[in-house]
Amino acid sequence: MIKTILFFAFIAPAIVAHSPANCSRSCGGAPPYFPFPFGFSAGCPIQLQCTANGTAVIDGFPVQTVTSDTILINLPAQCNRPIQFLGGLFTQNYAPTSKNGILLQNCTSPITACVIPTTMVQTHFELLDCGSRKKNNISCYSEQNKENEFINYSNVKSQGCESLFSAISVSSMGNSSAVSLDVQVVQLGWWLDGDCMCSGNANCTNVSSPTDGGRGYRCQCLDGFVGDGYRDGLGCRKG
Repeated sequence: MIKTILFFAFIAPAIVAHSPANCSRSCGGAPPYFPFPFGFSAGCPIQLQCTANGTAVIDGFPVQTVTSDTILINLPAQCNRPIQFLGGLFTQNYAPTSKNGILLQNCTSPITACVIPTTMVQTHFELLDCGSRKKNNISCYSEQNKENEFINYSNVKSQGCESLFSAISVSSMGNSSAVSLDVQVVQLGWWLDGDCMCSGNANCTNVSSPTDGGRGYRCQCLDGFVGDGYRDGLGCRKG
């Protein structure tokens, strides 16, 4: 089930007031309004797509939530979806993080190391019949280098898999060791190109782009301040 897109309603009027004239923050012209740097027109730093029914999408996949560092998109289980669809999620502003278990189909050899237990994959996807042979040929890929923020797409392709079946996203729950799993969901990490352009009272996180190794960054307001943290956005103000 696709989750509702979550935004803070109290900042929506401010987003509209501070939006550049050439950046539309809304899909279809109505709430919810997406936070900086996201939008739906050419003037937005990170441009999303908008369907005819008012759904925000990335490469055809519905957007569930946007946070200060991630985007969750829905990736429904589908037999024989070409592996190139995964490559389409690696762009100059976002890419799948290492907190994903990528489910692949029709691989030349089984992939054994995965952040998601095999029994859980079988439980959630056993009802989807891709044919008797293909049904049993679903492998799960996870990034083994835990220091990597993003999935290494070259490593994924080297597994010799033909199809992108689905994914499961793993998220930590507070300060505990427990985790939550979002089934048929991919977590994307996002960034802006270049050197930090954060507002006052904001921290800057440097990001190395997994697509070309270029410099990128994200901003986040310090504790006690609210806003998006960006010089060209809402900045930060006392909470």
